Amino acid sequence: MTILKDDFSENIGPSRPVIILGVDRSGTSVVAQLTHEWGAYGGDPSSLMRSDSANPHGFWEYLPMVRLIHQVFREVGYDFWRPGYEEALRTTAGDPRFRAPAEELIASMAAGGAAWFWKEPWLCLQLPFWQEIWGDASYIITVRNPYDSSVSWQKMTLPSGAESRLRLVALGLLRWQYFMLSVLRHVEGSRRLLFVQYEDLIQDPRAQSARICGFLDREVGTARVAEGRAERMAEAVDGSLWRNRSPVDFSQIEIASREQKALYELLRSKVADPEARFDPDSYPMYPGWREYLHNFNEAEGAVRQFLGSRLVRLALALDGWRASFRLRRS
Repeated sequence: MTILKDDFSENIGPSRPVIILGVDRSGTSVVAQLTHEWGAYGGDPSSLMRSDSANPHGFWEYLPMVRLIHQVFREVGYDFWRPGYEEALRTTAGDPRFRAPAEELIASMAAGGAAWFWKEPWLCLQLPFWQEIWGDASYIITVRNPYDSSVSWQKMTLPSGAESRLRLVALGLLRWQYFMLSVLRHVEGSRRLLFVQYEDLIQDPRAQSARICGFLDREVGTARVAEGRAERMAEAVDGSLWRNRSPVDFSQIEIASREQKALYELLRSKVADPEARFDPDSYPMYPGWREYLHNFNEAEGAVRQFLGSRLVRLALALDGWRASFRLRRS
């Protein structure tokens, strides 16, 4: 069902944003879809990122917002691990070159007077900028086994065929830890928080959809609630997309650090109690993490530049043509 801005009824309440946060491949897309099914406005369908095989039901990412996110990154740098990065984001929020278009975007989302939502994993790292712009917001934070998220992220990041030779799971866990620590630091103390366990949502979509629906009704809805909303949300959950699932609990994953395991346990406790105490000093990044991220970022840039050269593109195209020809001959 496609919902346009003009379709909102009086059952849906104030123009307050719902921000869906979580690292890549942690269930943010399905939660965004359920928020859409509830009735919040996520942007004109023509302005949403197109679906693909990884997210066949859509990414639910508003492209004008995504473009501005990357404009901010180009201003402050993509090296989010750099000391002083968050202060640079706050400074940028006061720069009219960025503040004005950000305010215009939010005004366009709020123009219908109804609840609206944004979802984009990079928002986790830009909260010092965006919280200066959108003010009071409601947050839905996805929680998934970090190992499964990292395996899924690796599959999306590496080119086809490279997974048998390269491993990025440890890097994925490091990104997960940093993303989630950033989220917790910046939403701690908010009165409008909901943590959603991805595995619970897939296994019991009715109960979890009712939970999300109740949160949205309470925080951005009105006293008059449309019938059947939670049922419609539950029907949108596609369990077949749970394609990466570890047979063991995250506490048993050897590659994960003790701090990462403890952080995941805290997040799981916040599913039941959003006010569970968070002490950022209890989950330090391991020594050398900044150098690790820097080196990967530099190596990734060099590889992309190499793969983008005309000669390499031609060689890859010829290699693909030869492989296709051999398949036809066999």
